[in-house]
Amino acid sequence: MSVGNLKDYGNKGNNFPYQLKVLQGLSLGQCSNLKEYDLNAPTSGALKLALETLFQSYPEAYLVSKSVIYDGANYTAFVTLANT
Repeated sequence: MSVGNLKDYGNKGNNFPYQLKVLQGLSLGQCSNLKEYDLNAPTSGALKLALETLFQSYPEAYLVSKSVIYDGANYTAFVTLANT
């Protein structure tokens, strides 16, 4: 994709609409292969071990997002993985 053309008459020489639609199509394709996991553990070390086990179970997956919450008694990790 080009950096962009600055011609502003009649959208001539500007491929922004095409670039936008291509990027939107790619993002829709990426959302179809997402999986979410909730991991609970009483300690941070146990949570780390659970996360490592999850990634070893799915070696072809990559991390999209992760949130960790501590409620005073347990650690909870919300993990979203995408398959390639």
